[in-house]
Amino acid sequence: MSIRERILTIGPPGSGKTYQFLQIARRVKPKQCFAIDTDDSYPRMLSGGFSDLDNIQLFPAFDWPQLRDASKAICQKAEEGDWVSLDMVDNAWAMVQRYYISEVFGGIEMGEYFLEARKKVKRDAKSLFAGRDAALKGWLDWPVLTRLYEDSILPLIYQCRGHLYAASKPQTVSEDDDNLTKEMFGPYGVKPAGQKALGHQFHTILLFTCGKEGWYMTTIKDRERRRLEKQKLIDLAVQYGVAIAHWSK
Repeated sequence: MSIRERILTIGPPGSGKTYQFLQIARRVKPKQCFAIDTDDSYPRMLSGGFSDLDNIQLFPAFDWPQLRDASKAICQKAEEGDWVSLDMVDNAWAMVQRYYISEVFGGIEMGEYFLEARKKVKRDAKSLFAGRDAALKGWLDWPVLTRLYEDSILPLIYQCRGHLYAASKPQTVSEDDDNLTKEMFGPYGVKPAGQKALGHQFHTILLFTCGKEGWYMTTIKDRERRRLEKQKLIDLAVQYGVAIAHWSK
């Protein structure tokens, strides 16, 4: 493949997001595959039906420093034709918030921090996010959070030499979303969870949904390629990679 893939898959737990990346890893051997595992899903699968894979380098990442270091290491190691999995990418946004709150507010956990902030609300629930008693102030905290996040995630998305396969949980599209998000994801009812710009940073976005006979995939976004409409999900590497994206057979 001469075109670098940037694929985002959206689906609930059990929809096969990690499984499909391991199918890709099996197909592209001996190319290397790097997996940032934020929800401890890989060890069980690699010891089971994918125990034959010897081209997976696993990077467990359960907090922001681990994910930041994994991103840096992979960007240095990955070569053209290799694959990178960021599983689950939506966890990264929560991780950077926990890290920031811990560093700035003296080691307090994020849940405890917001609980304490909520106790200080003087008027109504909206003052949790605005005004004197705001928890995280938009003009001061969120730009720093966004920059911390982008410093580690954007190199994986835009600069890494390997192909990128990311996975995210779905989140309901709401009236509070920006117009671009509502235009792109509104017809499907869900968007990728996590940082709000995530859905605009990938060439290909595939939605995994459950039907009476199993799991199906639908194209939300792709560039100049044939779209899928609730196709039975069996082997993404073949159904999408070979049949549509024309990866090497």
